Amino acid sequence: MIQNKIKDLFKASSLNVTSLNVIDERNDGRHFKLDIASPDFKDLSLVSQHQQVYKILKPLFDTDQIHALKINTSHE
Repeated sequence: MIQNKIKDLFKASSLNVTSLNVIDERNDGRHFKLDIASPDFKDLSLVSQHQQVYKILKPLFDTDQIHALKINTSHE
C-alpha cells in the first residue's frame, strides 16, 4: 500500500513530523493529498516546505508509484 510507503519514508527522514495524514483522493493508489505538520517548516517558505516533501517522496515519484500530490503543510 502506497500510503504506508509514504508514511515510512517520512519516518525514515530527518524531518521532525508531528502530524501526517495521507489521503488517496481517487482511491486509485496514485493521486494523494498530504497534510503534514513539522516544526522544521517554521522559517521556510511554502516552496521550500514543498521541496522538502518532494525530496522525501522522490523514490515514489521516480518509480511512478505516485502520479499526483496535493500538499498542505503547517509548522504547528
